[in-house]
Amino acid sequence: MLFIVLVVILFVICIYLWVQVSKLNDKVKEQGRIIDELCRRTGNEGMIDVPEGYSLDWYEGCYISEPLRERLRALKSEGKYDEAVRVFARETCLPERYAGDYLRLL
Repeated sequence: MLFIVLVVILFVICIYLWVQVSKLNDKVKEQGRIIDELCRRTGNEGMIDVPEGYSLDWYEGCYISEPLRERLRALKSEGKYDEAVRVFARETCLPERYAGDYLRLL
């Protein structure tokens, strides 16, 4: 009987710790988004980390030129996110849903 009680207590502790770690991971992701946004607003886009294994030159098999990236960054910093999505989709011939993912990397 004591063994069953200990197993249940251990199980509850494990679930509690898992929930706490999940909450902390969510907070870290949110802080990363806030830092990225602050870098963009202060003009320090170069400080934003691109996830390892990603390149801003290529996205979904399409080459993204430097002038296009600069134009997208400018539109995004001006708050014209929808216009940036349309420009990306028109220039790359990719669907607009890919534009949102790419613009988050910029």
